[in-house]
Amino acid sequence: AVPALNRLGLFAPAQARIEADLAAATGTNPRARRLLALAQSHLLQGEPGLAGAALDRAENPPPPAPTRADIAWLRGEIALWHFQPDAAEAALAPLRAENPGHPGLWLSLGRAAFLRGDFKGAGAALAQFNILKTAQTGTPPAPDLRDRITADALDASATLPPGLMRQPVETVLETVGLAPVVASPGLSACLLARAPVAFAAVSGPPIPPKLAFYWEGPESSAVTRSVNAWQDLHPALETTLFGRDQAAAWLARNHPSLLPLFHRQTLPATRADLFRVALMLTEGGVYVAVDEYPRAPVDDWLTGAQAVFCQEIGYGTVANNFLAARPGLEMYKRMLRRVADRLAASDCAYPWWDSGPAPLTATVFEALYGPNPLPGLRLLDQASYCQRVSTNLAFPHKRGPLHWR
Repeated sequence: AVPALNRLGLFAPAQARIEADLAAATGTNPRARRLLALAQSHLLQGEPGLAGAALDRAENPPPPAPTRADIAWLRGEIALWHFQPDAAEAALAPLRAENPGHPGLWLSLGRAAFLRGDFKGAGAALAQFNILKTAQTGTPPAPDLRDRITADALDASATLPPGLMRQPVETVLETVGLAPVVASPGLSACLLARAPVAFAAVSGPPIPPKLAFYWEGPESSAVTRSVNAWQDLHPALETTLFGRDQAAAWLARNHPSLLPLFHRQTLPATRADLFRVALMLTEGGVYVAVDEYPRAPVDDWLTGAQAVFCQEIGYGTVANNFLAARPGLEMYKRMLRRVADRLAASDCAYPWWDSGPAPLTATVFEALYGPNPLPGLRLLDQASYCQRVSTNLAFPHKRGPLHWR
């Protein structure tokens, strides 16, 4: 029951169930397994400190080797939430020595190597994961976003001085300039993860009090639940749920040149991606994917900000499941050009790479480190976001052919 509750973003009930069950648990391993589940719940809730504390409890007394392996893996994940690749590799070292066939080990090592700027090492770790996955299922896994961003970073870094991507952001930009970095979502993501972005509030008109969603097809109970929750927590925001026809009509009025490109897309995800960027550029406000469920208000994220984004834990990329902005920002013009150009050049677009986090990441990096930095850009870390919003929930369509992945 607990993994299901976690997958639905219901962390408080999951944790209450674990704590109640702990009182009846007997034996070192059953107790440790429950505390491991508690740690995973806390991490998904955006509380890596509480997750680490639960793991400390799970290791006292020491559990059997398989559970110790899972604890080591989760400690590595906690370090990666903080973009600390060296700490992650140190946490994973016992697991690598004792259980190199652990399914999550090589994915974590690949992310750690990527964040450190060792793209060749990241590719080698992913290759090892693919070997293990093929042996497990009998079928080589299809290339995923991790393969794309790692390959992109490796290719882009081939012309850079050796070891440069392990240096601070300023050193990289002083050495090669902005253009090679912005041309590569992989390099942009690696450098964005290298240093926290300080937020400084700015004056001027606020982000408009609008809240937009996009959904194609029948409005399921999951969609209704999410939209209602956002409305209940943010009554001052005018809410609009766009469907395919409503989005097309909006584009016809505001960006008619994009309408053929919108209709040419074969996946709902790429239509939604193109529309949301155009909407943010023209009207501003807040855009949220319907599989995001709020547990607390987010109004204060908008205060003093010109734009708000969330940085993903995986590779330091910028998510597009939550966007907020003032209208007319130059960075959104660049973002819309990037997304439209990628979609126009592809007959079979991969949403994450062509219209989602990859082009957003390059644009946000340029807005932070380019010649005209955007003041008032708030880049939330994943923990801050997950403390208020349950993300990427298990909607039924994700098991069907229309899901982007």
